[in-house]
Amino acid sequence: EKTKSLRYFKLPEKVAGKKIKYGINRYEPLWKLTAIMAVMFIVVPYLLESMTKSKVSDREKQLKLAYPEMIEKFVLLVNAGLPVKNAWIRITETEGEKSKANNYTDKNYLSKNYLIEEMLLTRRQMENGLSEEKAYELFGRRIGLLSYMKFCTLLVQNMKKGTADLIRILEYESADVFNERKENVKILGEEAGTKLLLPMMIMMVIIFAIIMYAAFAGM
Repeated sequence: EKTKSLRYFKLPEKVAGKKIKYGINRYEPLWKLTAIMAVMFIVVPYLLESMTKSKVSDREKQLKLAYPEMIEKFVLLVNAGLPVKNAWIRITETEGEKSKANNYTDKNYLSKNYLIEEMLLTRRQMENGLSEEKAYELFGRRIGLLSYMKFCTLLVQNMKKGTADLIRILEYESADVFNERKENVKILGEEAGTKLLLPMMIMMVIIFAIIMYAAFAGM
């Protein structure tokens, strides 16, 4: 009260008979810096790694689901008399037409279709002079899944033996992947049920809360 009109005031040395010490927390900036460094060097890399793993998992899942359809298309086209390379080109052209048809609803169609991305890359490599055998081998390595690597190995091995053996082997492969497709659908159904479990629990809690509120309000 005495010094409120002055520019400066003096802090009391005692309060209620006890001495008081004043000081600055010099370690506060250090703690802030440590927290920032922890976020930068621990949390951020962890989040980036988690996002990368999630994208890789989504890519593998999409490729596994696309494999049976690709094999069926190959069987149909090769049975119709198309060579392997022409069948490959026809599949990429068909998917390209789909992307144009979906242009207004999904402009990122090709960027989401990992299989067609890889098939288009293989097609461009062959058009630029790379041999079919090498292009198919690189295709299998890029995808990295056993089913695709097996498929590419069949293509390479049977290019020298003739189309008849290839058709027979692809038909067997198509029969095998049909069972694999059923298993994939079953897995997707289970995953969908698991994802719906949390919303159902939340709805049950909300319904229970409404019933309890109505019961207590009526008392």
